[in-house]
Amino acid sequence: MLTAGEMNGVLGMMPGFAAPDAVDIRATQTIAVDNLKEGVDKIIKDGVNDIATTGTYGECYNLLFDEFKTLAMTTVEAVKKRVPLFIGCTSPNPREVVQKMNFVKGLGADGVLLRNHLAGRRLLGHGLPTILDGRSGQKKIRPTD
Repeated sequence: MLTAGEMNGVLGMMPGFAAPDAVDIRATQTIAVDNLKEGVDKIIKDGVNDIATTGTYGECYNLLFDEFKTLAMTTVEAVKKRVPLFIGCTSPNPREVVQKMNFVKGLGADGVLLRNHLAGRRLLGHGLPTILDGRSGQKKIRPTD
């Protein structure tokens, strides 16, 4: 299991790599998979030490669950365990947080990002190392419960 001591260097906060039709309200698959794979490979080759995704750019309320799954699966496959990977699972719906965390855990990601004031402390980590972004804005890695 990943520990806080293993986190160092540059954490690459990766965008979702939107497809050209992502601005269409009817779009149902807005992840540019090939661009995502290329971007992940490039930032790893450029020397990033850790990667985080779906945690800052509004994905928690903009992606459909199928799109979240596509982004998470593609990212895990592209990273290939070359660096630690954290995938954001925040949602205003605690049941969706658990659904996302179970999915991410099954993929083999190294941890999750959560906004703890949305998800609640009892969901902390759900068996994965967790980077919390609390109201103070300070990020810290917490062991799983």
